[in-house]
Amino acid sequence: MNKLKDMFYNHNDIVIACVIVLIAALVIVTRVDVLMGYPSMAAQQAIADAEANLPADPIPSVGDIEDPDGELSGSIEGDDPVNGDEPTGGEGDTPEPPVVDEPPVTEPEPQPEPQPEPEPEGPTPGTPVTVTIPSGSTGADVAQALLDAGLISSKDEFYKAVVEAEADTKLQAGTFDIPAGSSLDEIVKILTN
Repeated sequence: MNKLKDMFYNHNDIVIACVIVLIAALVIVTRVDVLMGYPSMAAQQAIADAEANLPADPIPSVGDIEDPDGELSGSIEGDDPVNGDEPTGGEGDTPEPPVVDEPPVTEPEPQPEPQPEPEPEGPTPGTPVTVTIPSGSTGADVAQALLDAGLISSKDEFYKAVVEAEADTKLQAGTFDIPAGSSLDEIVKILTN
């Protein structure tokens, strides 16, 4: 019996170390998909943001440009030495210089009176705005909630502020009263406390 007891005590440390290694390996294996999925999720978010910022009116193609006077198309017949055409005119005549039409002089248009700038949309600075961040929200969800509440003007600026404050893993879920007009640093501090 003592031999069995001694053997158990002698090998107990090795068994515990193996169990700890197995648990650590299990945790790593179950979370590796989340860690490896983050770059593709960030890339998809960047693509979606880039597509949202594309102009609605694409650049017109050459065929779409209107030329009401016909000044931009074609060449003058008989004046293309590359294709074998000789310049028109009599023998020994020198070609006449082209006639340049001067644009008509127009009176400058009166400048419109400056319009007063509209009041900025969103809450009045200093008034608290209640924002609720659900548990399990991603950084994009938090940024969208702040954007919807009118506390930030750009998701990208919020992301940069979070990274600069090294708070990307410290954002908290809950309901927060954030004063309108707060700086990004102040908002990050509120969301991490």
